[in-house]
Amino acid sequence: MGAQRERGGLASENGQVWKPPPIGTYSQRLLEEGLLLKNEALRNAKKGAPWKEWDTPLYRYCAPLATRDGTAMFDRYLEKLAFGNGRFVVVDVGFGSGRQWLGFLREHRQIDFWGTALLADRVAPSMRKRAVVCSAGAVDRVFPEGFADFLASRFGFHREADLFPAAIAKVLKENGEAVVTALEGEIRIFMRSALKAGLEILRVGESPGNSPEISVHLRKMA
Repeated sequence: MGAQRERGGLASENGQVWKPPPIGTYSQRLLEEGLLLKNEALRNAKKGAPWKEWDTPLYRYCAPLATRDGTAMFDRYLEKLAFGNGRFVVVDVGFGSGRQWLGFLREHRQIDFWGTALLADRVAPSMRKRAVVCSAGAVDRVFPEGFADFLASRFGFHREADLFPAAIAKVLKENGEAVVTALEGEIRIFMRSALKAGLEILRVGESPGNSPEISVHLRKMA
């Protein structure tokens, strides 16, 4: 894409600048369900785990990823993938406050990073210029087609496991990669839709625990 940051957006080779939309863009599915964000946030807060506290460190973002040399944690894998590729566009769908990315992005200035959230007030002030408000199933209506080199989502698709893969396929560049983590039941639905969307499943990994987290590593087929 040959993109570079310009005035808070990304300038493509033809000079067009993409900027995040000023208002939320939710999928029709969630609009029809009413979304009920405030009620859901209140329920989570009563359990002692409001969304704004779910800032998982990057090294724990997914099960270790397979590499030629064995396995690598998420942050090290992304670091190696972005190295030497000029400007590298990363989108994190459902990134909470976004604070977990701050140190990594300071160290890797070549990465153009964008995160999505369901509520703007959950996003840390330091990350708001990098954030858009939308659901997982609507990311392809917010970001241009072929926009991202890499997409991540850790428990970020909120009842849209069947809609999310098609949106990923549109947003990724050819041969772009994605890593999506959720619980087993949601991942089963997600993987069925991923194959239909033209996403190649590279690896399925499981993190230990009583309710294991399943990570799916994907690539957009050319």
